[in-house]
Amino acid sequence: MASYTVSNYIKLDAQKRQKCIKDFAIEKIDDFLDTFASLYLPGLSSTGLLREHIAEVIKYNAIGGKMTRGTLAADVFLQTVRFLFPGLLEDSNFSEELLNLSIDICLIQETLQAAFLMLDDVIDHSTVRRGKPSWRTVVGDEQAVNDGMMLWQVADSLTFYLEDKCGKTLKIFEVFHQVKANTIFGQHLDTFTKTYSQRYTMRHLNDTYILKTAYYTFYFPLMMGYRAGVLFGNVAIGASAASEGRQTMQKVDSILNLQQHLDADVEQQIYKISMDLGRLYQMQDDFLDFYAPEILHKESTDYLESKAVWPLVRALEISASEEARGKGVSPQTILTVYGKRVSDKESIQRLFDALDLKRVYVHEASALLEQCKEELASMPSYISDSIGATFELLSSRINVEVIRPSK
Repeated sequence: MASYTVSNYIKLDAQKRQKCIKDFAIEKIDDFLDTFASLYLPGLSSTGLLREHIAEVIKYNAIGGKMTRGTLAADVFLQTVRFLFPGLLEDSNFSEELLNLSIDICLIQETLQAAFLMLDDVIDHSTVRRGKPSWRTVVGDEQAVNDGMMLWQVADSLTFYLEDKCGKTLKIFEVFHQVKANTIFGQHLDTFTKTYSQRYTMRHLNDTYILKTAYYTFYFPLMMGYRAGVLFGNVAIGASAASEGRQTMQKVDSILNLQQHLDADVEQQIYKISMDLGRLYQMQDDFLDFYAPEILHKESTDYLESKAVWPLVRALEISASEEARGKGVSPQTILTVYGKRVSDKESIQRLFDALDLKRVYVHEASALLEQCKEELASMPSYISDSIGATFELLSSRINVEVIRPSK
C-alpha cells in the first residue's frame, strides 16, 4: 500500500504505474468488497455468505491475471486528472479519494471482463482459462452462469458508485451500458451464426472483432478513464470553490455544464484507435489460437468448432485465386477439413502453409499496427502515454517464434 502513493505514482513510467495500480488493487480487494457489501448487498442474515462467495468468484476469475484493461483505465483516469487539473492529484483533500476511485475503475473493468469470460467458457465448453481450470469446471455450468450474472451486478453497482462521485451525468454509465450491450451482440456474431451464409467473410469478421473485442478491451478502459477524469476533476473544482465560499466561473453546478467539459474530438480519437486496436488484437488472438495456443494459456478449439476466425477467413479469400488452385488449395478443400469435431490440425495447417498464411499475417498485422501508431501520435499525451505498454504487447504478438518458416 505504501508503494501506491501520489508522490511515487507520478515518478513512474506508464508500465510501472500500471503495475503499481495492479498491486494496490490486489492488496485492497478485501477492503473494497467490504465497502461494496455495505452499500449494495441487502442487510439480511445471508449477507455474509453472499459477500464471501462474491469475494471467492472475483479472486479466482478477476484478480491475479495481467489485469491490463483495469490498470489501463485507472491510469488514464489519473493521468487525465493530473494533466487537465494541475495540482489536484497532489492535493491532500482529494489524493486519497482519487487513488481509491482508480481502484474502483480498475475493478469495474476486471469484474465485467471476468463475467464475460465465465459465460464464454460455458458457451464454448472450455476447461482451461488463464492456465488454470475454468470456473465452470470448478463449480459446474449452472452455477458458473449465475456467478457470471452476479459479477455483472457487481460491475453495475460499482459503476453507479463511480457515477455518484463524478457528477451523476450518466456519461460513465452510458459507456458501461454501450460496452456491455455490444459485447453481447459480438458474442452472438461469433458463436451463433453458423447458418449465416456470409459468416466466412472479412466484413462479418471485422464486425465481430469490433463488437466482441474492441469495445470492452480498448474503448471501455480508455473512454471510462477519460470521462471519469474530466468529470471528477470538474466536480472537485466546484466542490473546492464552494467550500471556500467563492463563486467563480469554474464552479460546476449542473449536469449540462459537466457534460460540456468532455471533448468530442478526443472522444472520437479514442473511438477510432479503440476499434483499430480491437481488430488488431483479435486478429492476433485468432492467429495465435491456431498456431501457438500456449502463448494465450488456453486450449485451441476454434478450428474444431467451425468458428469464423482470421486464419480461416483470410485463407478462404486467398484460396479463391488461380495461383492457389495451382497449389491444390481451394475454398472447398479447406472447408472439407476445417470445422469438424475430428478435424486434423496438421492437415489444416499444411493448407494454410501452402498459402503462405504466416507471411500474410505478419504483413497485415504490421500494417495495422503502424496505422494505430499514427493515430496514437495525434492523441493527447496524457492518454497516449498510458497505452505504450499495450503497443509493446501487440508488437510482440507479431514477432513470435512460431511464425518463422518450418524447417
